[in-house]
Amino acid sequence: MLKICPVCRRTWSGGRDCPRCGEGHPLIDVAQPQGRKTFLRDRELAAAIRGYYGARTGMLIAFWGLLVGLVLALFLSRIGRAPGPSDIRIARSDEPARTT
Repeated sequence: MLKICPVCRRTWSGGRDCPRCGEGHPLIDVAQPQGRKTFLRDRELAAAIRGYYGARTGMLIAFWGLLVGLVLALFLSRIGRAPGPSDIRIARSDEPARTT
């Protein structure tokens, strides 16, 4: 949740009061109508907010891509796995050798 201080116009990731201005200066949530009306009119601040949300979206897409890719790789590796040491079979010595 992105919040803005109405006094210093800095953005913060959360909290109730502005860490820079001190207590008594409550932060305003960007998603609230008051935050949209007041601060999104400023182009520079609006661009910074879009950048923060764009970075957050990119991180979420990368996270889900890693999870889905890992599950898909495990699934595909189980279907067409290469033969391993457990697949080698050795005939018993008491059985006669086959000759063709």
